[in-house]
Amino acid sequence: MGRCGIAVAVKTSVGARREKEFAFSFVFLGYLLLFLPSFGADPIPHTEPDEGNRPKAQACRLIETFGEAPLLDGALSPFWAQEYVGADLARESIFEEEKKRGTTFSPVGIGIRDSDFRIEAMDGLGSRARENSYVKQLAENTVRSSLAHGTAVANIAAGAPPFGFGTRLEISYLHGPQLAESKEAHFGQLRDAFTDSETKLVGNSSTLPTWKLEGEHGLWLSERALWVNSTGNDYPQPAHADADFPALYVSNINSAGLIAGDSQENTEEIPQVTIGAPSGDLEAGGVQTYVTKGKKSMTFGGTSGAQPIVLAGLGNILHFLKDVDLEEAKTLLEKTALPTLQSRAPRPHSGRGMINFLKLVEVAKRLEEQGWAKKNPGERKAMLAEPSLYNFLTVSEAEQPRSIEKLYNEGRNLLVQGDCASQKQGFNRIRKAFLLSAGTDDPAAKKIFHSSARMLSNLYAKQGFARNAEFYRSFIPEGQKEVVRSQLQSKFAVDRLAALRALPVVENVETAFDLLKGQLNDTEVQPGAYYLLKNFGEAALPVIQERLKEVDRPSFAKELLRSALALGDPGRKIFEETFDSPNAEAKKGLVGMLKPGAPGTISGLRTLLEGSDASVKRYLMETLDETHVSDYGPEVLSLFELAMKDDDEHVGELALWAAEFYGKGASEVLLKGLQHPKAKLRIAAISGLFVLEKDGLPHLAKIFETGTAEERRVATYTLRKIVQAGHYVPGTLDEKALVEIERVVTEKTNAYLRNYPEEAEERRNADKAFLSALRK
Repeated sequence: MGRCGIAVAVKTSVGARREKEFAFSFVFLGYLLLFLPSFGADPIPHTEPDEGNRPKAQACRLIETFGEAPLLDGALSPFWAQEYVGADLARESIFEEEKKRGTTFSPVGIGIRDSDFRIEAMDGLGSRARENSYVKQLAENTVRSSLAHGTAVANIAAGAPPFGFGTRLEISYLHGPQLAESKEAHFGQLRDAFTDSETKLVGNSSTLPTWKLEGEHGLWLSERALWVNSTGNDYPQPAHADADFPALYVSNINSAGLIAGDSQENTEEIPQVTIGAPSGDLEAGGVQTYVTKGKKSMTFGGTSGAQPIVLAGLGNILHFLKDVDLEEAKTLLEKTALPTLQSRAPRPHSGRGMINFLKLVEVAKRLEEQGWAKKNPGERKAMLAEPSLYNFLTVSEAEQPRSIEKLYNEGRNLLVQGDCASQKQGFNRIRKAFLLSAGTDDPAAKKIFHSSARMLSNLYAKQGFARNAEFYRSFIPEGQKEVVRSQLQSKFAVDRLAALRALPVVENVETAFDLLKGQLNDTEVQPGAYYLLKNFGEAALPVIQERLKEVDRPSFAKELLRSALALGDPGRKIFEETFDSPNAEAKKGLVGMLKPGAPGTISGLRTLLEGSDASVKRYLMETLDETHVSDYGPEVLSLFELAMKDDDEHVGELALWAAEFYGKGASEVLLKGLQHPKAKLRIAAISGLFVLEKDGLPHLAKIFETGTAEERRVATYTLRKIVQAGHYVPGTLDEKALVEIERVVTEKTNAYLRNYPEEAEERRNADKAFLSALRK
């Protein structure tokens, strides 16, 4: 469907397994959900650490579940994603600031571009929509499905705690492309609703081609708001990023701290993915949300779940920084991020770590205090480049509650107290120390970061949440290899692929390559595993070559060929040799590699047409039929003519169907098809004559005079399309042809109504309008 986070499931029971299909049961949380407390507790006075004691948290439940069942057979806390980024701690910090100022922040308006909104669920559960906008009207008119995609996205960003990530956010703008009949109309609706809403921050979780905002449309929107886009869930395909539409691009991080196996990454040709967020995968533990007013708990996943988390994090800081541009937002996200395992690679392909809600808010407070609102762009850039902005080791007297050393020491002491309330406070002190010490080069701050991660890993393990414990171990140098190896053994393919993607970061080249080769027969991690071969240089070439001999799917072959091309001239040689391969599936992989407009594409496709079996030729023409054929240029027409000469008539038939999408420029090909000796090709050509508009009418008139019964039937269908498009010229057809058309239409309608009698009136009225138009 093209969605970026389409995987959703509703929980069936406590500890129940997650399935890709819905299984419903109700989890009634009550309206008190809107007023639930945060995960943390209020700060307490400083006490000196007791070095002689160790944490004793086993008897106290430190992690609040709010009545929700743990995930992954009990190994993952239900609100793991909210805990990881510190959504509750950021909320606590914002509320403390309100108390300090003696005021309540006005809600920050955020926009959501998606589909399937249930406005009553959004209103009833906290992610409310503004009244003075197009929001409700648009929500009620978007396409509905059982997935409730847009509602889930809205509630992740702006819903009530503990589900929602943001604090005091509301939906000021939303939109879906299904409301428009064309791209121009869609953009017109976008512009009007957008202008009306005064929204500065918008999230987009769809990659459907019809939604693409390119050229002047993308620039218009990106100049007026900060856009947060998801990258997609089709790894190893490149991320859905567009240079014509400047935005922040968000990847998906799983619950063990690795880039999710299906999260798409950037390539050299597109803008770099900015940041990751913990959304996970439906099977392997997704983010918790809800979609109905009855508070039906749901697991949502993919980059569609990650994107609204970043949207919420940025919405939080707009309480303090009223305007932030794209580059400023990138800097803030990257400088405050949790340094996930893969973010430490020389050029991270999936962003510079995981969004850190607490540190974002605390840094935003500092920037506000330093006069951000009155600074010019150059001064703001200098402010953001100052390392001390992100260091919470040395703080002022007013900032003592944010001192990471103080938080860490207090946390350790509180954890060994006898009462559960103190232990919970200590647990949240350690969480704060972990989040605020992240991403700092200061050695002392790094020490606190690693020590906090170790302690949190131990605490989660003692609470029974082994998967959460793995996440925190992924930040400890000595624990990273263990986490990746553990994920490599996961029962979930998406986790195994995530581990394969992380191997080069934690293993030496030889070991990583051996581990990857050991997984190549696991069909569940292909074709991603094949694409990863590119990381291992010339040593991978023999493996690629051998695999191409036996590969049994075009998509798998394509990734082997992508890896080969990434390895320079030796890989290019393998690519060229594949044109002569006896393996038809490998040759089909070549089709996907020959991109429109690229040098050698037409000659390569011609080589495949001339030297392959029928299955490859059919696949080639089917692929052209599914693309923007005009992007290949006029040379593609010669391929259609070549296909029409093939012994396999279906190859020629497919070519004529594809030619339709070239429009009027394919007239010569279609007219040659009308003269073809094979009936299938003539029929295919007749069906395509509608693209010639009024110029196709004389040819249809001739078919009604001399064509076979089947040709006249198809010609009638084509003529109907020309009439509907307004291209019919009265008087083109003689009385004999009109009588024949009436006979064909009546016969076809009678046959149809035998199966669908309830549609008789509608069908006969349509026929009457069509026949009347012919006689005007």
